[in-house]
Amino acid sequence: LTINFIMFIPLPSVLVGLIITAVEVSAFLYSVETYVAHDAHLAGFLLGGISSFIVDWERAVKGVLIAAIVLVGIYLIGVYGNLF
Repeated sequence: LTINFIMFIPLPSVLVGLIITAVEVSAFLYSVETYVAHDAHLAGFLLGGISSFIVDWERAVKGVLIAAIVLVGIYLIGVYGNLF
């Protein structure tokens, strides 16, 4: 099963998930009166992640490891590429 996220630039779904999570966290912490329930989105991400561990433990662990590697890669590119 392959899940594709249709955008102008093709991205792996784990990267899209990390980007959306980062946007929701920053919007939750820094936004003013947007009338969007960012806390509900974050709770949905959390419960979806927990549900994935209940449904298929091995695949969920593999997904978390891939997400961690991608996140570390983004961090290293930002720090050593002077992007941040």
